[in-house]
This record gives sequence, structure tokens and C-alpha cells, in this order.
Amino acid sequence: MFVSDRYKSCALVACYEGEDEAAAAAAAAAAAGEEVKVPEGFTQEQQKKFNDAVAAERRKQEAKYRKELEKTESTYKELLANSKSLTEKERATLQENLETIQGQLRSKEQQAAQEKKELEAAYQGKLTVAERRAEAAEVRWRDSTIMRALQDAAVENESYSPTQVVTLLKSMTKLVESVDDKTGRPNGTYKVVVEFPDKDATNGQEVMTTRTPAEAVKRMTEIPEFQNLFKRNVVSGVGGNSAIGGLTPGSNGRIDVRNLTHEQYLKVRAENPELLGLRPNKRR
Repeated sequence: MFVSDRYKSCALVACYEGEDEAAAAAAAAAAAGEEVKVPEGFTQEQQKKFNDAVAAERRKQEAKYRKELEKTESTYKELLANSKSLTEKERATLQENLETIQGQLRSKEQQAAQEKKELEAAYQGKLTVAERRAEAAEVRWRDSTIMRALQDAAVENESYSPTQVVTLLKSMTKLVESVDDKTGRPNGTYKVVVEFPDKDATNGQEVMTTRTPAEAVKRMTEIPEFQNLFKRNVVSGVGGNSAIGGLTPGSNGRIDVRNLTHEQYLKVRAENPELLGLRPNKRR
């Protein structure tokens, strides 16, 4: 096939015409990689003439060889760009031959620069992969550290469902680097903090507080909205009362005052004193 014949590498033969026989022979030997020997008995002037002739012939052959390589390179590029009928194997062979020729066309400096470029590209690729793996590992570490701290705090405060508490607080929680008390600089250790929305005890205004996971979960046990999530706010028995935020009396019909906030205690005392073991208010 025509295409297959064209992408095969062609052998180049060095020919000499009209050159000094000794110089031509020396240049041919140099081109073949053989050691060039200077004839015995040469004078200094003859030596210089011999060296010049060898150098000139070598340059001539190199130029001729380069021209042939450039022609072959152009042919391969054209075949790769325009031949749609090439099989994958034929295209791979052409590409391999083209790269070989391009390597031969490059000077030593160009070859070194090309090799440096290829090494840098390979190194950059490996570096990018390593950075992505490190980033993914850091994200996993941060998430697991946060999840563990929140879960431990939920268990410590007797949550019915630690997973539910973790879900509520996760978006408010982050990992921050600690600062050295003396130098004021980051010290390489990290702590979990929760930016917990709360209300000012004096004026009832909403404020953002920064707490540890244990502090944030403990505060949740004191807020009526979240009290049903924790066992400490529920005593054994059945039934319930809105005045006590979902707390249920025990088998003796009373509520454990230790599980009440001050506000709850006052409300229960006013509306349901019997739940505290007190006499009911007289009703008119």
C-alpha cells in the first residue's frame, strides 16, 4: 500500500564527489562513528588543512542529512494530518517515527531543553495529583474531627439521637487553628468551635456566640425548642404538659425540679403546683 511504504524510515547514504580523497575518507569514517586517524608525516600546515577539510565535509553531510530529515518530518506530519484511512497501528508507527526524527533534528541544547520541559510536565502532573490527594485527605480529616466532637458532646449530654444533634450543629461548626498565648501566632494545633445563635439574657436580642461542642450541646438542653432531644429533660412516666416544655411526671405524679429551668419552675409553680408536690391554687 502507498501509505505504508511512505511512513517507513529510509536509509541515508553519504556520497562524496570532487573532494580530496583523504578528507572524504576521513569524513566518511567520522560519519560512521569510526576514529579519524591523521596520516603519518603531516606537517603543521597539512594538519590544519586536513582538519579543515574534515570539518567542512562533516558540516556538508550534516546539512544534507538534516535536509533529508526535515523532508521526512514534513511527509510524516502531512500523512498524520490528512490520511484518514490509517489504522491505529499505522498511525502509532508514524507518530513514533516522527518523534524520533524530531529528536534527531534538535540540537544538544534544544534536546536538553525539551527533556527538561518533559520532566517538568511529568513532575507537575505528579505534583497536581499529590496536591489533590492531600486536599481530599484534609477535608476528610476535618469532617471526621468535627463529627466526632459533636457526637461526643451529644452522647455526654444524653441525647436520644446523637446523629440528629450532629446534623443540627454541623453547618455551624468549623475547625480553627489555636493561637499561642505568648506569641499570638498559630501553634499548629486545631480546635472545634460552634458558632451558636442564642439570645442575650438581659435584653432578649439575638446574638452569635462561639462555644465548644460540649458547651453548645449543653446550651441546647436549656432551650425549650431542643429539650425534647435529651433524656435529662424527660422523666419516667406517661403524659405531658405544655407548661413544662414536654417534660413528663414520674410514677409519683411529680416532676424532677432538677430538669427544669428557672422560667419553667415558675410557670409550673403558678399553673400546676401539684406537679411539684405543692398544694393546688384555690380556684374561684
